[in-house]
Amino acid sequence: VDDWQGDPQWFYMQLTKSQAEASKFKMHVAIQSNGWNWWEISDGNWLSLTFNGFAYRSGLDNKVAWKIVGGKLYNDYAIAKDFPLAAAYYSFLVSPAYYVGVNYGDQYVLTGCELVPVP
Repeated sequence: VDDWQGDPQWFYMQLTKSQAEASKFKMHVAIQSNGWNWWEISDGNWLSLTFNGFAYRSGLDNKVAWKIVGGKLYNDYAIAKDFPLAAAYYSFLVSPAYYVGVNYGDQYVLTGCELVPVP
């Protein structure tokens, strides 16, 4: 989920327990294909990564390709491509939440990742 309406960190992706709050994505086959897709968020932005590894919604057509392998979500961003998506709890200067990204020092790797069709 992204908290873009009530938080200055609106573009950082957070974990939620509520499926109703979950972001919805449209898959676009990436240039390199082979199972990689660009994920367009329902608001027209793209799921991407910051240079320091935070997952965020990019409005600048800054596409990073994603692929689920063995229940873990990987990306093709050069400095982060060998790390699965994980979550870490942050509360300093941001809304307290588990934020999603890669290569966290004290991380919780997300497992059981799957795409669920939206009617």
